[in-house]
Amino acid sequence: MGLTFAQVRLEIVASGVTSVNQGFVGTTAGSILFAHVLTTTDNNPCTVTDSNSNVWTPLGHVTVHPGSNQTQLFWAANPSGGGISVTAHSPVSTTMAIYLFEYTGQAASSPIDAVVGSNVFTEIGVGNVVFGPVTASYSNETLILAGRNDPGTVTITSQDGATVRSAPTNLMLLDRNISTAGLYTETFSTNVSGCSGELTLVAVKSTTSALPPSSGGSLLGGSSDFKFKL
Repeated sequence: MGLTFAQVRLEIVASGVTSVNQGFVGTTAGSILFAHVLTTTDNNPCTVTDSNSNVWTPLGHVTVHPGSNQTQLFWAANPSGGGISVTAHSPVSTTMAIYLFEYTGQAASSPIDAVVGSNVFTEIGVGNVVFGPVTASYSNETLILAGRNDPGTVTITSQDGATVRSAPTNLMLLDRNISTAGLYTETFSTNVSGCSGELTLVAVKSTTSALPPSSGGSLLGGSSDFKFKL
């Protein structure tokens, strides 16, 4: 059992600014929130704040790819719930964009297990993009693939059972619950030849996640084992 998708808020774009704002209409107390932030300035690490004073932590690194938009994904624990205004801040004036999404059912402590991001993809023709891999160390995690495609209105089709949460837009949001620990990729295709963009892949622990059983050791046979006296 992994996380449960709650909502996604479509992108807000502004040019010539040092901040951009988007809001959750309502959130569930105890959920996990994500903010995908884009700027058109190279190597431009941003920060995120919100109206509930939640702490937003960057996932991975800012994309560094000349000629491509620069993106970064952030997450925050959401103990209070309710409507929240989220603001992304840039150190320089630039074009900025932000979109938000929410899940419930994450582990209460250290929910983020592993991250691959933020990296650029380019689809050759209308073929499959294989993104990753990411190593999930626990059972019952959720893999979340979030990002943005540059062409614009694109239909995303998962090739590995993930659910696409974004309608045909420039947003990309897919998730898949996995039952066992292991090495995973996310594979998708689009309806646009030569689609490109930026993505982050995150493995998130759920309330039922657990480490696999240890593969070493034996109950009997060692020098410190208990022995019965006959």
